[in-house]
Amino acid sequence: MSNTCVRVRHEFSAGHRILGLTGAGEKCRNIHGHNFTCWWMFEQGSGWPPRVEFGAVKAQLRAMVDELFDHAFVVHEDDDFLDYLIRHDLKRYTLRDRPTTEAIAAAIGQLTEERIPDLDLVYVQLTEGSNNEAIYLAHDRGPKFAYPPGDLMVNAPSVQPAGVLAAEVAR
Repeated sequence: MSNTCVRVRHEFSAGHRILGLTGAGEKCRNIHGHNFTCWWMFEQGSGWPPRVEFGAVKAQLRAMVDELFDHAFVVHEDDDFLDYLIRHDLKRYTLRDRPTTEAIAAAIGQLTEERIPDLDLVYVQLTEGSNNEAIYLAHDRGPKFAYPPGDLMVNAPSVQPAGVLAAEVAR
């Protein structure tokens, strides 16, 4: 078996609002939701048996996202709306950062690294709707793993440090 990577895909829906944006992004302060598509890429390596067994990994990742994010409200820890969610026992996922697509991708990436530490996560790509996406790059990943091909990340002048996000907004 050659040195390869494998990708797992899952879709979920979640709500959020982003306080503090100005200009065109100011509309995101309103409560709204998105359909998200999440891709995880893992380094497979070579040899037998494969390090990533699709069935087991897909089940674990999908269960994690469904439990924590699907039909949840992703909320900043300082947002006053959090009190309402708690008072009414509504599903929520609280972030220390504003709940942007970048921050949600980072949360999913960090949770993946914590829950499946034996696998080599390359990145988590999170698509918000059909136009916007953010990519969480796992630690120790250089240009060899830049994705998607032809994206601005491929020709970046330097490697992003661990946990730094690369975001793309379709125009």
